[in-house]
Amino acid sequence: MSKPHMSAAGAQYLKRVDGLLADIDDDDRASLLADLADQLGELSESELSERLGTPEAFANEYRRSAGLEIPPPPPPRSQSAAIAMTLSALTLPLGLLVLVSFGGQLVFGPFVLAIEWILARISPRPLRITWSLLAGFLAAEIAYLLVATHVVEGAPAVVAGVLAAGLTLLLFERTTRRDADTRSSNDSTAPNTADPAHRR
Repeated sequence: MSKPHMSAAGAQYLKRVDGLLADIDDDDRASLLADLADQLGELSESELSERLGTPEAFANEYRRSAGLEIPPPPPPRSQSAAIAMTLSALTLPLGLLVLVSFGGQLVFGPFVLAIEWILARISPRPLRITWSLLAGFLAAEIAYLLVATHVVEGAPAVVAGVLAAGLTLLLFERTTRRDADTRSSNDSTAPNTADPAHRR
């Protein structure tokens, strides 16, 4: 007997629960998601809310029943943005100082790159792009100085700088955008007061 077709709302619900329980045992999560997929069927979004509650409520109810710790709710988006703006304002002068320093890139550069990556992960899009560009420039300077100092000056050092900048920008884009998409998905899921016990 074939499984019932799942609605778009059901597929989104399943994906959200999968993300919320990403830290539990893989086999346990796979078993739970398989059972949940059977329950979802062709339920509409309103039917999902009525029978199962929000994905957060469902995941928390599972954690309670399994004796697992329930993580604290993430801060509101506005609060996260305010934190990112404050940290960026405090850290930006350091990043610019290292960027224009003579030789300081090699000493402080890796540390600043790590800070820029963390800030890019928690920042809204304009700041995320700013930190990604700064990191690309800094990575280019580090690679250029390393090659020019320890290998050979000229074109090889320039090529190394360009490659380092490109790889850094690609890394920032791939990893920080994934975090931003996850936060956006979290924010798009509206709170629901439906009783998760209705999921049975």
